[in-house]
Amino acid sequence: MGEENSTITFQSIYDMVRKEKTNEEIQELNKEVFAQLTTYLKTKIQIYKNSKNRGINPNELKKMKSQIISARKLIKELYERRERKILQLAINKSRTKSDEIDESKLLPEEKLLFDDTTKILDKYRQDILLNLVNARLPFGKKEKINNNEEEKHEPEEFVEVRFTQAVPKFLGLKEEIYGPFEPGDTAKLPKEIADVIIQRDRGELV
Repeated sequence: MGEENSTITFQSIYDMVRKEKTNEEIQELNKEVFAQLTTYLKTKIQIYKNSKNRGINPNELKKMKSQIISARKLIKELYERRERKILQLAINKSRTKSDEIDESKLLPEEKLLFDDTTKILDKYRQDILLNLVNARLPFGKKEKINNNEEEKHEPEEFVEVRFTQAVPKFLGLKEEIYGPFEPGDTAKLPKEIADVIIQRDRGELV
C-alpha cells in the first residue's frame, strides 16, 4: 500500500488485514486509505442497488451482498487490530516517556487516538500511581485517622532538581503544570515528584 493512488480491492483489504495479523508492529498504510475504503464501499453498494433495480440474477445479487458484508468485516478487523497496537504504543509512551516510540506509521486519524490516549494514561499514572508509590491515596484523597478526623496537612517540601534528560510537560499533584524541561534546566519541585524524576534517571538534586 505504498503508492498514493493505488486502487482498493477486496483482495487488497484482505492483504492489509493479513499483514496486521502476522506482524507485531503496526504496518505502514497509504495516508489516503480511509478515503479509499470509503469510496470502495460506496461503489460496491451503488452497484448492488443498481443491479437490484435492474432485476439481475438473484444469485449474482447474493454474491454482491456477501462481498459487501465481508468487506465490512475486514475493515472492522483492520481497524481493531491497529487499534490494539496503537493502545500498546500509548501505554509504552506513557510508561517510558521515550522519544524513541515510532509513531511514523500511524495515519493522521490514528495519531489523534494515540495522543489522546497517551494524555489520559499520563494523567491517571500521575493521579493514581504517583500517589500510591508515595503512600498516598489516589486523586489527592485524604486518609482518615482512627478518630475519623482528617490528618493534619503538612507543608509541602520542595527540592531543586537539575534535569539530565528532556522531560515533557506534566501535571503536579495539585493539577499544577510543570515543564517541559530540557537537559541542564533546573526547577524547584515537590519532593515526591523530584524523587520520581531522579529514580527514572531524568534528573539529579542540585
